[in-house]
Amino acid sequence: MFPLEVLQGLNHWSFASGDMPSYVKTNDFIATVSESDAHTLVAQKIASYISSMIGLSEFSTGTFTDSYYLPMISAMSLEGSYYMKPACYNSTMENDHLPTCLSGSPWVVTAHMMMADYTNWENPLITLESQDNFHRAYSLFPYHHPEITNKCEQDTTEKCSVKIISVTENLYSKYNEFDTGRY
Repeated sequence: MFPLEVLQGLNHWSFASGDMPSYVKTNDFIATVSESDAHTLVAQKIASYISSMIGLSEFSTGTFTDSYYLPMISAMSLEGSYYMKPACYNSTMENDHLPTCLSGSPWVVTAHMMMADYTNWENPLITLESQDNFHRAYSLFPYHHPEITNKCEQDTTEKCSVKIISVTENLYSKYNEFDTGRY
């Protein structure tokens, strides 16, 4: 309902007119589009959005917006960003897997596999089963610590999986709450 559109060549001040405040001048991108052209581009997008809201047309973001944000959205999804979905935070060690929240960070599971380099283990019968869970690191009760729930002998002749449960808490800067265009 509230689309985000990137207009190439504009900065945050391109929505305004007149002299730019010193903070914005020092910290914002340099616009490559004139003030007049920027206002025209913004007005066209706003008119298109309003038209879609009253049912006269469909609104879609441009291909530049889609390609511009794809790497950031992919990274935020892999991180398990709380801005994409909230953490599931459960009092038990293992969070629920629900579509409305994130149980843990997909990147941490990927990192476990990379750091353990289990593909080069001498015994191919041994695998790694990794799960990450979001928990508040500052909580005392219940407290959550990473754990390895079993072990496999290096010379095993049967399939064995090392099970790892890790704990992650994403912390975001309070500066993110300011709409300054800097953070």
